[in-house]
Amino acid sequence: MTRESAHLGQILLLQSTIHVIPEEQMPGFICKAFLRFPGIHSVFIRVRDTYYSTDPGNGAFQRHVQDVYERLTNPSVPAAEKSHSLKAFEEKFRVRCFKIGTNHDLYGLFCVSLSDEEAFNEYAAYVENTFNLIALRIENNVQQQVLLDRKAHLESLVRDRTGQLKTTVDRLQNEIRERKNVEKALAESEERLKLALDSVSDAVWDWRVDTGEVYFSSRWYTMLGYDPYELPQKFETWKELLHPEDLQPSVDTVFDHLELAEPFEIETRMKTKQGDWRWILARGKTVETDDQGKPKRMLGTHMDITERKLVEQRLAESTERFRMLFDNMASGVAIYEAVDGGEDFVFVDLNRAGLKMGGKKKEELIGKRVTEIFPAVEDIGLLDVFQRVWKTGTSEEHPLTRYKDGKVEEWVENFVFKLPSGLIVALYEDTLEKRLAEAERERLMSAIEQVDEIIVITDEKGVIQYVNPAFEKITGYTPKEAIGNTPRILQSGVHELSFYKALWDTILGKQTWEGEFVNRKKDGSLYNEKAVISPVLDTTGRITNFVAVKKDITEELKIKERFRQTQKMESIGSLAGGIAHDFNNILYPIIGFSEMLIEDFSPGSVEHDHIREILNAGKRGRDLVRQILAVGRRSDHQAVPVHFQMVLKEVLKLSRSTIPASIEIHQEIANGCPKVQADPTQLHQIAMNLITNAYHAVEEGDGRIDVQLHAANLADHGAEKGNLPAGRYAKLSVSDTGQGIAPDDRERIFDPYFTTKEQGKGTGLGLSVVYGIVKEYGGEIFVASKPGQGSTFDVYLPAMEHEGGEKSFEKQDSVPSGDERILLVDDEQAIADLEKQMLERLGYRVTPCCKSFDALDLFRSDPDRFDLVLSDMTMPGITGDELAEEVKAIRSQTPVIICTGFSAKMDEEKAEAIGINALLKKPVVLKEMARTVRRVLDENRKPPSGGHG
Repeated sequence: MTRESAHLGQILLLQSTIHVIPEEQMPGFICKAFLRFPGIHSVFIRVRDTYYSTDPGNGAFQRHVQDVYERLTNPSVPAAEKSHSLKAFEEKFRVRCFKIGTNHDLYGLFCVSLSDEEAFNEYAAYVENTFNLIALRIENNVQQQVLLDRKAHLESLVRDRTGQLKTTVDRLQNEIRERKNVEKALAESEERLKLALDSVSDAVWDWRVDTGEVYFSSRWYTMLGYDPYELPQKFETWKELLHPEDLQPSVDTVFDHLELAEPFEIETRMKTKQGDWRWILARGKTVETDDQGKPKRMLGTHMDITERKLVEQRLAESTERFRMLFDNMASGVAIYEAVDGGEDFVFVDLNRAGLKMGGKKKEELIGKRVTEIFPAVEDIGLLDVFQRVWKTGTSEEHPLTRYKDGKVEEWVENFVFKLPSGLIVALYEDTLEKRLAEAERERLMSAIEQVDEIIVITDEKGVIQYVNPAFEKITGYTPKEAIGNTPRILQSGVHELSFYKALWDTILGKQTWEGEFVNRKKDGSLYNEKAVISPVLDTTGRITNFVAVKKDITEELKIKERFRQTQKMESIGSLAGGIAHDFNNILYPIIGFSEMLIEDFSPGSVEHDHIREILNAGKRGRDLVRQILAVGRRSDHQAVPVHFQMVLKEVLKLSRSTIPASIEIHQEIANGCPKVQADPTQLHQIAMNLITNAYHAVEEGDGRIDVQLHAANLADHGAEKGNLPAGRYAKLSVSDTGQGIAPDDRERIFDPYFTTKEQGKGTGLGLSVVYGIVKEYGGEIFVASKPGQGSTFDVYLPAMEHEGGEKSFEKQDSVPSGDERILLVDDEQAIADLEKQMLERLGYRVTPCCKSFDALDLFRSDPDRFDLVLSDMTMPGITGDELAEEVKAIRSQTPVIICTGFSAKMDEEKAEAIGINALLKKPVVLKEMARTVRRVLDENRKPPSGGHG
């Protein structure tokens, strides 16, 4: 056995024997046991007031350990002093002290050699556990002693009290024997009375008015669902069980009869134990009075009459229902009693409808003979019907029609039958409105059958019950195919499930739903429809049907989309016009100065070539502005009668030289195509842009381009042709065999700068320019395309009604000049300087002015000083057209030329209307300005003035 297991065994043995060791021997026993552990130098133990300590070899240790213990357990000693005392003790004896204590009845101080401290730590937990067991035993001993003391005290008290109670019990036993004899006799008497009372169905109550005592029989309780005698027997109990509405009347009745000493009878409601109410018939009378005749005692019964009251209530309700039904029937009802052996009949009763139809009051009819009130009853045969029904008991119908002024005024249907009581009942109804309503319904159904809108009626679950002919016309489904099915046969798959859920939530909520569908026809094609779906409710508010009125709006949406496209192009045109003026003012000096500068250098020189490149770039910028203006139909071009086929042939020649030979170009041009009123340059743009667009679509392979031009006659004004008016048109068609246009891109192909081409192969203006030009001439452009199957563009241009000769322009290479005096007005200094140099190079004498107000003052001061006024259109203060009007007002002979990049306020017609002699479009080239100025001066030549020279 190891040392550790031996010591552990000692500890366990010590713990097991603690409960048998006397307390006075316990300190010594524990000290001897713990001293056997390695490392323990000495031990000090206190159990209650018994101390024991081991001496390490001299009495000094015992004195010191006693002193340390006193300091450690003294609450008045500061903690620092306690710690110092313990530390001094440990240093003196070269030990480590361990304190174990649970309370003041047990304390242990173990002094361990420093060299064996580790060995002791292995058993510290067992030592502490042993002390806890000792403390528990001490506590148990204390509790046992307290209990023993209390037990002895209680036993003393019980002995004293038992003697007192014995004497009292003996005395009570004698009294109980005497009372039992009396109670036995009384009980036998009460039992006989209870048996008698319980044998009757009614409850019995007995009220001693003078003493307030009340007796209720057992039936009184069970009648209300209580156990016999469960509630107090007092007058207040009866009051508490009364219905609140019956309480005061019942109490008043009882006391009124009590005062008069008369019997009473009342019907009242009383509350049962279960909480419901029972009707009770209470009867009572005075059975005993005092010497003065005042009631002393009242006796009575309670009878449960709930079932009788319910029968009476149901009978009253049935009578009321019958009366309400009788009076509120839509049909007239009259009840008759036979008199004179069935020869005649008198009125017994009539409902309101009957009185209204007869035009009489009830008091005028009841008890009166029918032949007296309505003598015609015999003529119309109704009296015979009454008599037959009364005799045979067989019901009969009798129709009656009355005419007035050739029209049906009344249509009455009578139904006569006999009651078991012998009374005759006639039900009569004016069915004229019903018949008229049926006729109206037939007319309505006829109208529904004829309307263009789809009418669908379903049941509350959405199963189709009716469709009108328009349904088959639009969807392709016959009524036989639709009825019994649901509208899901039209679903296209375009809408999400949430769309249909919102629809059903609305109509099932008894609200009308309005919206648009994309549905699928029987042939698989899609169409748009606008629908209004409403629930149909019965008189109780329950949904019985749904009615849908739907309109095919496919073409309407197409027209709206074309209108939206037109509006979009209009807005783009407004934007284009807004930038045209400023952009032309930028290009004007570039082109103008380049034209003048190029004349100063000899051809072939580096300077001449550089300036020419600048001039060409400026002209390309000018052409780009014109294209932008053409997008918005805001460019001003000279429209003349022209054969489109002549222009188209030139475009095809040019295109053939630039398009690879691997791409086939097939042309079909009708020589008899009518003339159109247009600018040849713009027709050239239309054809070139469409052919170039087709080339880009097929350039990746060996494709084909088809170009056709022929006359087209539109007989009808139809949406399928963009609402083009009926008449003659020149139709240009350009087709390709390319990849086609994606559906998402088809709506955007005419948008400016929209292109699907790669970088460097297009500006996105080609088709938008075509669109703008075609719209400007009142035409229309259509595109048909499917992915992988190519595209076709059809352009319709209105043909001229009366074709005249084409206007020809002689080529003029000469630049005319002059020496007249010109007032030049432009708010931009650079433009004014340019135009001044251009005019002076032509020989004219120019007075420039950058402010329109200054120019007007200058002209007003000496109108004969100037032979011509050349003004910009858009200027601050006074615009060009306003300046022209002022000049003409001062001196009408003075010609005016307006120069403008773009102005929505000015065109050829407006210029002519206010007397402007010519319009010049910026940027103006030198030759155009020279010819226009010379022409205007020559047309307005006047005799030389004194200042001219």
